[in-house]
Amino acid sequence: LCHLYRAFDKGGPVVLVRIRLYIKMRSENPDDLLVCIDVEGFFLIWCNRILAHFTYKIICCSKAVKDYIIRSEKIPEKKLIPMMNCLDFSWFDVTETKGELRDKYGFKKEDFILGVVGTLKPAKGHAYLIDALGILLSKYSDIMLLIIGDGPSKAELMRRVEQRKLERNVKFLGERTDVKYLLGLMDVFVMPSVSEGLGLAILEAMYFGLPVVASNIGGIPEIITDGIS
Repeated sequence: LCHLYRAFDKGGPVVLVRIRLYIKMRSENPDDLLVCIDVEGFFLIWCNRILAHFTYKIICCSKAVKDYIIRSEKIPEKKLIPMMNCLDFSWFDVTETKGELRDKYGFKKEDFILGVVGTLKPAKGHAYLIDALGILLSKYSDIMLLIIGDGPSKAELMRRVEQRKLERNVKFLGERTDVKYLLGLMDVFVMPSVSEGLGLAILEAMYFGLPVVASNIGGIPEIITDGIS
């Protein structure tokens, strides 16, 4: 069982060694959406189509991903199985209260804390979130934004924060192994992505009972009902 963004990444060797059953998990990775407009993208699409003939089933993490593969790669629907990501509940073994976690990490109990978890790249929409924060702070001064994750856009996002004079209200926490504790101290989870297969981080935030503000794109509407969840 392999989790791949593109079949060609590791599908080729599987065909060459004649493994009979090969299952690919596909995600609506924004990189795929970007390269589909250039020569490399078209080449990869054709490779995926060819490799699909040697593939028993392709698992899609959402209906949106399934529709994307049918639309862009012309792979037969009968090959595709939508299967949403699941959570390992044993991971959420947090016993501290929100107040205790804030004391532990040095945040004030009266702060209103927003959080986002994800790779720092354009498709995740962090820039839009930073801009929106500037608007919110013109009315509410006690908002904190925790940006958890790392990636190629980090320097650009930090400059954006400095240009808008938001350093006091935005914390770049980098890659973390204690995300579950950070989720436990938040008030609202945000996912401003412009491309998203499903949004596993949303499910994790929901487990903690956090209200979620997210983009209406990709598979996100499959796990969020506007105004309800």
